[in-house]
Amino acid sequence: MNNISQLIDKYFRGETTLEEESQIKTFFQQADIPQHLKVYQPLFSLLDEEKEKQLSQKFDQEIYNKIKPTQKKTFRLNTIHRWSSAVAASLVLVLSIWWLYPNVEQEASSAINWEQYEPEDPQEAYRITRDALMKVSMGLNRGAEKAAKEVGFLKSILKE
Repeated sequence: MNNISQLIDKYFRGETTLEEESQIKTFFQQADIPQHLKVYQPLFSLLDEEKEKQLSQKFDQEIYNKIKPTQKKTFRLNTIHRWSSAVAASLVLVLSIWWLYPNVEQEASSAINWEQYEPEDPQEAYRITRDALMKVSMGLNRGAEKAAKEVGFLKSILKE
């Protein structure tokens, strides 16, 4: 019984061989199955039932009749209708963006008071500019150092 539990676990992981699957199916065909394993019995009995079913001789023809293409009587009308709908929808979208966008831009720019960020004297403007340029310079120096290290590393690899 412990062996069958291990085989079931293996089956659900997709690791069983055909012989092991046969053992599982044979086990579930028995009359007295432990209670904790009865939940698996319908699965394995269903697999056996489905294996025994055969397709009818007319199966291929029936499938073909269901999926065969219909005649293209209304193709031109449907195509024109689809294109005109797509063009109309695109036109509505473009016009609504054109109509709404200037209003959004004006509202956003009018909501921010940019004058509060203006430096009040030339020395403060110089200090702000200097600090910004120092920050940019430090970032560039860090990038140059990293690039130099990588070039050195690549040179050492190529020499070997």
